Amino acid sequence: MELMFGCYKMNFFTLKFKSPEIESIFLDYYYNQSIRHIRVALFFGLFLYVAFGFLDPYVIPEATSESWFIRYVIFTPYITLVIISSFFKYFKNLMQSFLFTVILLGGMGIIVITIHSNPKTNYLYYAGLIIVIMFSYTFLKLRFIYASIATWTLVILYEIISFEVVKMPTAFFINNTFFLISANLIGMSACYQMEVSFRNNFIQQLTIKELGEKRRQEEKEMIMKDLHDGIGGIMTNISLLTEISQRKPDLVGDRSDVLTTIAELSREAISELRMVINNLDSKDRDWHDFAADLKNFGGIILSSHGISFSIHTSVTGPSEAPNTVIYLNLLRIYKEALTNVIKHSFAHNVIIDFDKKITDIVLKIHDDGMGIPAEGPKGRGILNMRKRAQEIGAQIDINGAKGTTIIVAVPLT
Repeated sequence: MELMFGCYKMNFFTLKFKSPEIESIFLDYYYNQSIRHIRVALFFGLFLYVAFGFLDPYVIPEATSESWFIRYVIFTPYITLVIISSFFKYFKNLMQSFLFTVILLGGMGIIVITIHSNPKTNYLYYAGLIIVIMFSYTFLKLRFIYASIATWTLVILYEIISFEVVKMPTAFFINNTFFLISANLIGMSACYQMEVSFRNNFIQQLTIKELGEKRRQEEKEMIMKDLHDGIGGIMTNISLLTEISQRKPDLVGDRSDVLTTIAELSREAISELRMVINNLDSKDRDWHDFAADLKNFGGIILSSHGISFSIHTSVTGPSEAPNTVIYLNLLRIYKEALTNVIKHSFAHNVIIDFDKKITDIVLKIHDDGMGIPAEGPKGRGILNMRKRAQEIGAQIDINGAKGTTIIVAVPLT
């Protein structure tokens, strides 16, 4: 039988992942998440085992020496050794074995004390064994399979000793057996659910990490593509113009026009590079900064062509650092739209609305120009905008009936 956590299979009984690699990663995760708690649990278990020894002279005066020998000569040094070992590297690989033997040794100590106690007390000493059982299942971070083997071993030993050695009366024997088995079954259920939950949490974190790494890789690839398409194209044009002007000056005409074009392309390349760098270094940037970028760029590029520009921005909810891919593609769409306004629209006014909500972003760009011709748009501007919107999962609506209105809706969830 198997359990499924996402795409990972797990044995129903042992709760081990089928993949040895995933199981190994989980064990490291389990150790790192549990080690401090385990040390506290061991200290607490040591305290209880030692502290109850002070009651031995009053509860089992005839077996005090045997009890103290077990408590202070055998168990105390061993659990102290385990606690000290937990601060060394080798403990990680032996952790479950150490904890397993702590439970076995503690429980067997109680069973041996039962043998040496008088009938009035040894019939009731099973309560100490129940404490060990519950401690094993719920507090010590002993994995389900190890806790189950250790505690059922103790219960079977107790049953054999009680029936064959102590000769416990039938009524006490049945009573103690009932409570020990019940405690064990309850403990097993709790421990099983705890480990399943722990493993499920591990898979969730592993999945989140994998998705994060995948997203970062996708962002890296998209940024590289963006740089190639943007700055790469500009630098290619500069290189070609320079090479042609040097080798075939008769084809380029006035060199001053060529130099002016190269200068404009260089400024555009610097602007592109600055935009990418600013977004990559976005630890202190938020959507308010993005809105400011829209305002600054729009004002500069449109005012130089005599086009009136107004913008309304609204940022609600947490203004976290913008996602790199969303930022770049949304800004590219915005720049492409304004470039189209300048080249093709003959507009006098441009109105921008930017609304960032908790669940989505809506960017609206409207101009009062001639709109989109009946035969369709010229160039590849609108096609590029649609492609960039698709890359970030956005919806883009372009209406060219009365002027041109472009609405881009980007989901953030």
